[in-house]
Amino acid sequence: MLRGNFQVLKYGLGVTALVSGFLLLAFLLWPYVELQLLFRQFEAEKDWLLPWNSFTGRYGFSKAAYVAVKVDLAIILLSSLLGLYKLHHGTARQFLHSLSPVKPIAFFWQKLKQTWQCLPLPEKWIVGITGLTLLVVRTYFLFTMRIGQDEAATYMLFLTKGPPGIIFYYPLPNNHIFYNLLCLPLHYLFSDPYWVVQLPVYFISIISTVVIYLALRSFLPFAAVYLAVSGFSFSYMALFYSVHGRGYFLVAVCSALAAIALIKILERKEDIYWLVFLVCTIAGFYTVPVFLYPFVAMLLFAIKVFVHENDRYSLGRLALVTFFAGFATILLYLPVLMGSGFKLLFFNDYVSRMPMTAFFQNLPGKMAHMQGAILGQETVGFYLWLLAIAGITFLLVFPHPGEKIIRKAGLHTSELFLVWCGSVLPWVMLVLQRVSPPERVFFFKSFFDFLAIGLAVYLAGFYLLKRRKQFWYGIAGGWLLLFGAYEVTKQVRAERSIAVLDERFDDRLQAIRQTNARKIFATDIYYSGYLRYEYFKHGVPHFIIDEHRFEPTRNYDLLILNRRRDSIPGLNLSAYNLWFQDSIVKIYLRK
Repeated sequence: MLRGNFQVLKYGLGVTALVSGFLLLAFLLWPYVELQLLFRQFEAEKDWLLPWNSFTGRYGFSKAAYVAVKVDLAIILLSSLLGLYKLHHGTARQFLHSLSPVKPIAFFWQKLKQTWQCLPLPEKWIVGITGLTLLVVRTYFLFTMRIGQDEAATYMLFLTKGPPGIIFYYPLPNNHIFYNLLCLPLHYLFSDPYWVVQLPVYFISIISTVVIYLALRSFLPFAAVYLAVSGFSFSYMALFYSVHGRGYFLVAVCSALAAIALIKILERKEDIYWLVFLVCTIAGFYTVPVFLYPFVAMLLFAIKVFVHENDRYSLGRLALVTFFAGFATILLYLPVLMGSGFKLLFFNDYVSRMPMTAFFQNLPGKMAHMQGAILGQETVGFYLWLLAIAGITFLLVFPHPGEKIIRKAGLHTSELFLVWCGSVLPWVMLVLQRVSPPERVFFFKSFFDFLAIGLAVYLAGFYLLKRRKQFWYGIAGGWLLLFGAYEVTKQVRAERSIAVLDERFDDRLQAIRQTNARKIFATDIYYSGYLRYEYFKHGVPHFIIDEHRFEPTRNYDLLILNRRRDSIPGLNLSAYNLWFQDSIVKIYLRK
């Protein structure tokens, strides 16, 4: 048992050394003078970030803080390496060899390979056909979708400024830091920003789907795993975020792998699964802070199980992992806290509490719609989830019949309890916070939700089908055809549903750029966002695009007016010619 604690301590010190070394390198490569120039760029972007960012403070920090942090990071790095060396029994060469990630990667590769080799031949065919279909669908969307406004903003605000622009700048929650760092190498390989922000998540989604399926299949039956993973992979949000350069898919993957690691730990498998849980937790938090939702759910699950089993050693290891995960996360967000401040990270407009009365009045409708949207169908999805969670809750609340049913089906109570925690507890946290986030924030939950549905369907079918495996293969094929076709069709229609983004939209943007207009006022969010991106991508110098504040003294070269917006006080159209109009906007060019 003590060996297990020492091993977890090694993992924690190793990760701390890696994180502190990364940050120290960043501080050493960018001197204080260069960072000051970068902070001036941050200040210059305040106007066009209104009203999404109403920050009135100043970006940056003192030189004394810069020097102090470098010294502290160096101390943390050296202390971590020294601690690792003291815990290692062997020569210095063996110690350096132990820091290599090759051995853990080879271990997991062998585990996944063994799982695949043990699968029945019909399952291999079904999984292979499903995987190929998913690859084709995601590749199709990769080549047919346009860059989103959030992705365009990510490229303009963060990626073009290099590593310091990513790790120090947090004007909006739009900065999914770890994912943006993964995109950064492609910034030097591709001239088109589209591929810079899209390709990392595309490859992450393909690889992680295979890993999650095989990892789940190592301890769960085919029917539950197939319904869960295929449902998650073909869901509307997964199809969208698997090819859109945001960090939400990465957070979902980190949640899934961390949950699987916990199950492996409960099975008393190798200590290396603590490393998986630790790394996934840090990566999830460093991508988007909303990883707090799945992390708290999994943490409470683990505490409950370890306390129930009177497993003090596992509780101690869990405490160690939680400490190192929290410490590493604080270190990683230290540049953001220094450069952008505490308020922008923790008290931005997107996490403000709603009045209690308004929150609880909207909660039933919000919950039903949001839960259904996560599963890909706003009405049926909610009721399907509710039915599955009700069934699992019954089995957990009434252990006498429940445990017998679960064990007879070849499952464990802990597996159902983990799924219940990941699916239900985030809603409890949201109620306690009284916030109303967009559906994408809870996308991570779709893994737990589909797994809950998969387990519920498997348990029902186990008794109804009397272990007739051939029926499960037919159900899997029917599920793929019906659900997959519905979700893909829904995604295609959604892309065509925004009227302003017609097939000539990009041509109009290029035509506007060719007019040499440098001062533009736009009241349509699509034109203003994509036009800014168009100008930025082509290196147009010294342009101004006002969106929310009309400045008469600027004598705008071009006006883009949404027909549905109110009239603009002080706007005189006599100095302009009508350049273009449709049912959505009117565009005027100065005479």
